[in-house]
Amino acid sequence: MNVEVIEEALKVKICHQLWQLTEAKKNSEASKKDFLNSECAEEIVKVSQDHIKFISFLLFKYKIYKNDEIKMHMFDDANLMNHSKNMLRLVGLS
Repeated sequence: MNVEVIEEALKVKICHQLWQLTEAKKNSEASKKDFLNSECAEEIVKVSQDHIKFISFLLFKYKIYKNDEIKMHMFDDANLMNHSKNMLRLVGLS
């Protein structure tokens, strides 16, 4: 599976979750404080956790594909580079 496809899927998931929260807020009669603390608290925490996972994925991807200093030291072995890319895919899919 392509890393860019996984990245796009993670972006779409977070955007959809944010859209759902926005729609829930529009349709809610509760005050902002009640909405944040009781009505959608679990959903807000879930979106926040997914966003942190996405940022971790992006940082891991950056370290593997963009950072030449790490490539020079760690990825002299082609097998290690392939294992790192597979680990990146697993992080994105989990």
